[in-house]
Amino acid sequence: MCSSLYTVNYTQNLIENKKKAYLRYLTTRSETDKLKHKRLVEIVKRETRKIERKSWETFVSRTEHDLHGRQLNAYKIIRNLNRTEKDNLRLNPIVEHTWLDYYKNFGLNNLLKTPQKGNVQN
Repeated sequence: MCSSLYTVNYTQNLIENKKKAYLRYLTTRSETDKLKHKRLVEIVKRETRKIERKSWETFVSRTEHDLHGRQLNAYKIIRNLNRTEKDNLRLNPIVEHTWLDYYKNFGLNNLLKTPQKGNVQN
């Protein structure tokens, strides 16, 4: 717990320093400030990758452990895989008046094309 809190504070400090370096570069437009900002960006990316990698390894190890145990987490993950895909799916629904116009025209065209019972031609 203590190491994760330290990591969070350390990362937040790095991000704040990066922001300050960027604002300094915007005001001065000097090459040294630009290089300092780029160096801090690289450090923040590297630290972020380390945190993500560690988090992923922890997640995988817990899931692997759970596969041999009661398997509750594994089933939750598998069940939610499909749900997250559905939640991320973006549909552009057709507006109601477009449907109404289409079916009105569709119905009128079909009535004109189909012969009536009493008007059958030989």
